[in-house]
Amino acid sequence: MNERIQEIISLLLEIPDIKVTEMMDKLALTRRQVNYAIGLINEDLKAHGLSPIKRHNNGTFTYTDKLQELLVVDKNSNNNFPNKNRAELILLYLICNVDYVSLDDLTAIVHYSKTTILQDLKIAEQMVNKFHLNLKYNRSRGYFLQGSEDQILRLTTNIILQNSDNLAGNLLEKFAINKEIVKISLNLITRFEAKFQVSFSDKYFNNLKLLVQIIISRGLVCKSGLKVDEFIAKTKEYQYLRKLTELSNISDFYLKWIALEILSSNVFDKNNSEYSPDEIELFGFVHQIVEGFKSRTLVNIQDQSRFEKRLLNHLRPACFRVKYRLPSIETLNLDNDKDKQLLVDIIKDLIKPLEQWIGTKFSEDEVKLLTYYFGYLLFDNANSQKINNAKYSAVGVVQME
Repeated sequence: MNERIQEIISLLLEIPDIKVTEMMDKLALTRRQVNYAIGLINEDLKAHGLSPIKRHNNGTFTYTDKLQELLVVDKNSNNNFPNKNRAELILLYLICNVDYVSLDDLTAIVHYSKTTILQDLKIAEQMVNKFHLNLKYNRSRGYFLQGSEDQILRLTTNIILQNSDNLAGNLLEKFAINKEIVKISLNLITRFEAKFQVSFSDKYFNNLKLLVQIIISRGLVCKSGLKVDEFIAKTKEYQYLRKLTELSNISDFYLKWIALEILSSNVFDKNNSEYSPDEIELFGFVHQIVEGFKSRTLVNIQDQSRFEKRLLNHLRPACFRVKYRLPSIETLNLDNDKDKQLLVDIIKDLIKPLEQWIGTKFSEDEVKLLTYYFGYLLFDNANSQKINNAKYSAVGVVQME
């Protein structure tokens, strides 16, 4: 049970007539996040043979008086971090604090002995070295992360996106990040979704919220005069962020990183038809890829315009991840089926002009994700039509799951 769920249960027990809007305000959560957490609590209640929490139209809740048993069960369970997770938490804490952090501070946060924390710091040092960073130590002041700010934020993104557990994020919000910054980050992302008519998945939303918090935290303390490259500067997302008064105290460099985290995040859907210059140009590549795929596989795609728009929604974040060497939160394991590998090879060949445009080669993982997504869209498209004369059927594509 993570910190957020514990806080929600504690609030319900402390304020039995609390409404969902009040809970959202106290915990700096969206309605979607509260509903998601309540769903997880109900699963736990069911597993323990207890009645679920019910939410009413007026925003209040009813629940069993045995709800407190979940907290007791949780306190008696072992929630210790594995070594790698502790090292990642230590690094995130160092990133949030900017200045030196003492060993005593680290033991207080992670709740392990100094001997264990010193071993974790060795693991952390190996991790930062891969990003050409250094973990500096001063006997009187403690530990400090030294190196390029770009690389520090790239390390931050890798840690958060590749960590499926949100416990580290909950601890950072509790001990390292100003509550006002937590609210600013939450409001920024929800307003962004409304402005650009996009919807992030719950998993991406939570990670994005934490990433924005960390970037703002560093941006308020660190100043950078580094210029923002045009690939990001010309996007409507970056230009929108520059106009926000709540971000007026941080430099363009950190605005660039907030924009980059948003631009590289996968979305469920995007309905806004106001395209940035990169999207307009990318549309041309998408059309070229689709036409090339059709000619090689003899697949007929009805409503190709809609198909290409949906493909753009996936391909654009992938381009930003590839260009700026950021990971994807999604992973995909494909078996060694020859037909599936043939499709991967076709996509690899078709995206070569796109790779020249962004100046970077797609990784194997990104190519596989693109191939799978291409197949998923074909299958969805084929639900309303029968594809004839296809060398490789749409169904054959999507069976890569």
